Amino acid sequence: RIAVLALTSIVLVACGGGGSDGGGGGPSSVTVSGKATYERVPFSSNVNFGLSYANASVQPIREAVVELIRSDGSTLATTTTDDNGNYSLTAPANTSVFVRIQAQSRRTTTPARNIRVLNNTNGNALYVLDSAVFNSGATNQTKNLLAGSGWGGTSYTGTRSAAPFAILDTLLAAAEFVVANGNPTLDLPGLDVFWSPQNNSSSGDVSLGQIESTLYTTASAGGPPAGIYVLGAENVDTDEYDQHVLAHEFQHFLEDTISRTESPGGPHAPGDRLDLRVAFSEGFANAFSAMVLGDPLYSDSLGAQQSRRFSLNMESNPTSLVGWYNEASIQSVTWDLYDAASDGSDAVALGYKPLYEAFTG
Repeated sequence: RIAVLALTSIVLVACGGGGSDGGGGGPSSVTVSGKATYERVPFSSNVNFGLSYANASVQPIREAVVELIRSDGSTLATTTTDDNGNYSLTAPANTSVFVRIQAQSRRTTTPARNIRVLNNTNGNALYVLDSAVFNSGATNQTKNLLAGSGWGGTSYTGTRSAAPFAILDTLLAAAEFVVANGNPTLDLPGLDVFWSPQNNSSSGDVSLGQIESTLYTTASAGGPPAGIYVLGAENVDTDEYDQHVLAHEFQHFLEDTISRTESPGGPHAPGDRLDLRVAFSEGFANAFSAMVLGDPLYSDSLGAQQSRRFSLNMESNPTSLVGWYNEASIQSVTWDLYDAASDGSDAVALGYKPLYEAFTG
């Protein structure tokens, strides 16, 4: 199953003529190429505010699966975008086709990974972005695809096409960080990510969007599929652009798949006295998100128009409830072990590799 996203912008260049497949003495094939991009909404430069839609930027859809599909639904060619979002496919000439960008990064060679973004309120359909149907013609063509945010100025008025690709890009960055700094030959297990505009903080049936929170869950008998579930309820809590939140959950995925965890999970806050296992798991995940993004300020948008921000600074040492039972203590110590900045009491700069080796060894 697929969840087709609306196309915000498409550039059609050198559209060929003809209506039937092949024939006419022309070329038997042409090249269809282009660039796939999405709109990313950043946080405001004011640390007191949440997302800044006015400062959205166009970013490449990296390492995503691209298909050339005949209008009858059969797949003619498959490739992946490069780091700049570029792709190139060979198409039969004079054929009715369209280009599809999947919200999936699939690498089968070491370091292998397979991350895909699914719609849990639509039968776990894979999100895709489709171009309009066009005739491949007799000359090479360029098809550029842009997944828009859907923001209309004061609310979402269009399809939130960019969201799955923003999620995919953040998690791809987390995977690349682990490989580049931890283990260059690491083959990661597959990761499913579940996002929907209907996903909210109520608890119950995930197929109705009742996911409780953005979280990672393991597989269990009778439970929902394993993976990362991401909030998407407008004016309440959306997390598709909250990169720290997503990278935090990727660390929980790593705990479950390439390391070990006995954390019982559950509610937690920086000022809580927590079970040792919960404190370590959550504090380390906060610090990991800062490592991936190179930003010690953990930010989570929420509220009306996603305009509010909850934040934590990894550089800030807790002044109370200091200890192994406090996730703020864990995140502060872990970040200080990693980073090269000296804050007066931190003269250690281990980088990520020793932490990864302890984590997996």
